[in-house]
Amino acid sequence: MSIAAMFERVMNRALLGLGLLWASAACATNVFVVPEGTHAVQPEWVYTNWATAATNIQEAHDAIDINDGNIIFITNGLYRLTNQLMITKGVVLRSWKDGATAPAETILDGNNDGKALSNRVMVVSNAAAVLDGLTIQNGAGADFGAGITIYKCLLVTNCIIQNNISMGIGYGGGGIQVWTPWLGKITHCLVSSNSAGRGGGLLVYNGSTGIIEHCTIISNYASHPNNPNGGGGLNMYGSGTAPFPTTTVTARWCTIAYNTAKACGGGVDMYFNGGVVENCMIVSNYQTTSGIRRGSGVYFYFGTGQGIVRNCLIAGNSNAGNCDAVHMWAGGRMENCTVVNNRNGGIGGLPVPTYSAAGTGVVVNTIIYSNAVYNLIYTNQVEFTNCCAPDELLGADNITGYPAFADPAGDFRLTSDSPCINKGLNLEGMDGARDLPGNRRILERVVDIGAYEFLRRGMVVIGR
Repeated sequence: MSIAAMFERVMNRALLGLGLLWASAACATNVFVVPEGTHAVQPEWVYTNWATAATNIQEAHDAIDINDGNIIFITNGLYRLTNQLMITKGVVLRSWKDGATAPAETILDGNNDGKALSNRVMVVSNAAAVLDGLTIQNGAGADFGAGITIYKCLLVTNCIIQNNISMGIGYGGGGIQVWTPWLGKITHCLVSSNSAGRGGGLLVYNGSTGIIEHCTIISNYASHPNNPNGGGGLNMYGSGTAPFPTTTVTARWCTIAYNTAKACGGGVDMYFNGGVVENCMIVSNYQTTSGIRRGSGVYFYFGTGQGIVRNCLIAGNSNAGNCDAVHMWAGGRMENCTVVNNRNGGIGGLPVPTYSAAGTGVVVNTIIYSNAVYNLIYTNQVEFTNCCAPDELLGADNITGYPAFADPAGDFRLTSDSPCINKGLNLEGMDGARDLPGNRRILERVVDIGAYEFLRRGMVVIGR
């Protein structure tokens, strides 16, 4: 069983337990929060109903003595913070309006107001803590994680993380910064218009284990000017020191789009064995500088086997020079991806022979087609197996030709005459895997090449 599968089993058990606590919320000491100045509310410790609700989220959190499944119900409104929130207890922070969560209307604001430096919005350091249905915005800090800094947290769900900025070139995680030893889940969140030196949207750091899924990571910016720092949308950071601890976080079923990096990885930067990105749309990202700064969609840096991108569409990415959408600097692995219609190039890789950990990028079951200027750039350090491209590839069992898309302008499913059908290499773990739309990864004994399995007439579509 894979690490991600084992972790998912543990998470499901934990969330089931959490659900039972929520169901018995009447037995817990729940507290309530309303905006300051709310009519007819007289705050009274310990804030156990709406009439005596707190007007300060930190005070409501601190009023809880025993972690017995407590929920901090925060009604819709704008909460301007004078100090960062410190969530040290295993509580649920949940927005609440008319019996339902209201993330767009429940706003926790870092109160930056254009000042050079204000404060981050929140630090979470309890493994049982949950954030549900909140907007986290306008945090600013001189270091990491201006929106949310996570040391430990069970779940962040249904949240909007926007317009946060981590100042300083060497810092990261404008929207969310995750530190080891995080084991949790970030799901169904919008991470938008945040900025930092690296990991403009999110930075997942140093050996964390968790899942980021069903998130939209859009229009974020990484400002660091130098290789290998980047990741406009997402930076999966392993470590730069021996023995290169891996970041085993899996990002899946996400849309990573319209992000920008000044250096590398307009969409995603996978740094030193940086985790797994699977079943994601990595599209229309941008990298602003040419030269050694590469990878407008995805950038791998010394990923000696753990930095993996699979079942992803990498399309419409571009940069300021004639660089590549996917760059493999001495390592990284891609499986069953479709790399198509990127403006400046498809896949590239460079050797670093003087570095002890220098490796070779591995690309399996992948389509590289219709990338302007070059489909392949400097690929003497990338090995291709069972791939399809218009150019001859270095490696085994590759196909030279047209993959036959349903619509080369935007629908990259295969047609019945595609040479990519049943021509991939079956890999370990594929039996229960899904392709990009959520269909079974192997439908006819042999996997197809690319991110989409071909569906013959009469086949049943199984969504994720």
